[in-house]
Amino acid sequence: MSFAKQKKELKRHTLIHKNASEIEWFKCHLCDYKAKQKGDLKSHTLIHKNPSEIEWFQCHLCDYKAKRKSELKRHTLLIHKKNLGD
Repeated sequence: MSFAKQKKELKRHTLIHKNASEIEWFKCHLCDYKAKQKGDLKSHTLIHKNPSEIEWFQCHLCDYKAKRKSELKRHTLLIHKKNLGD
């Protein structure tokens, strides 16, 4: 793990030790959702978009599409494990 990634992960981890009043929250402008991390808010905003506005992640082994790269990775590991050369 690179130093930059370690530093980012440490910063993310330290948020669990702070009181809610000490955290700079990232707030959704369309609902009451708030997140400790900007990336979490970005992920959340997908629920407010029309399907035609979303950049889908397409499975290269079937017709499955996901809103998040992590969902596609999970799908691939669960559904296509035998096709991945394990």
